[in-house]
Amino acid sequence: MAKLTLLCLVVLLVATFCSSDTTHSECPKYYPGICVSTQGYYHKNDTNICMPQKERFQSCSQDIECVNNAFFPLKCVDSICECDPAISSFDTVYSQCVGLADKSCMGPEDLCTSGAYCENSICKCDRHQDFILTSKGTCGKEYGKDCNRNCADGMFCQNPTPSYLLNSDTHPNDKCVCEFGEHENLIWMHANVKD
Repeated sequence: MAKLTLLCLVVLLVATFCSSDTTHSECPKYYPGICVSTQGYYHKNDTNICMPQKERFQSCSQDIECVNNAFFPLKCVDSICECDPAISSFDTVYSQCVGLADKSCMGPEDLCTSGAYCENSICKCDRHQDFILTSKGTCGKEYGKDCNRNCADGMFCQNPTPSYLLNSDTHPNDKCVCEFGEHENLIWMHANVKD
C-alpha cells in the first residue's frame, strides 16, 4: 500500500490531465487520463506544459528541469544544471559525467573518475597504480608516489628535492608532496634516500 501511495504521489507531482494541446507528452495506458512528459522534457507546473530539459551549465530552479540520463545525471546545483556532485563529476576527456570513487559507474561504457576502474558496477580507486580515495570522491596518488597532477588530499605534485640540491644532470620524477613546504619534503627525501 505504501508503494502505491508513493507512486500516486510521484504521478501527481509530474503529471496533469491530458489535453489535445499538450505537446511532448503522452497519456500512458497505465495512468488513464493522466498526461506525462516524454523523455527529455519536464512538466512545468506554472504553465502546465512540457518543456525541454536543460543541459549542463544552463540555469535551473529544481532538479527535474535538468537532463537526467546515463551520460548526464544532472542536478540543479546553485541554480545551474551540473553533474550530480553526490555521485559524479564532469570529465573533459569523455565530455560527460563519470562516476566518483565508491559510487556507480556511469553510462553504457561504465566510466569512472580518473585513477579508478569499474568493478561490479562500482568505481574503485586503482591501488595497483597507487591511487587512493580522496575526500572529494576522486582518486589521488599516495604520498611520495610518482604523479602528473592527481595527488590525494593535502598534497600536490612537484619535485620533492629542494631546488638547491638539484643539479642539471638529475631529473627525478615529480612526487606527491605535502602542502606544508620544503622542510617536510626534505624530511621525506632523507627518509627515502638509498645509499
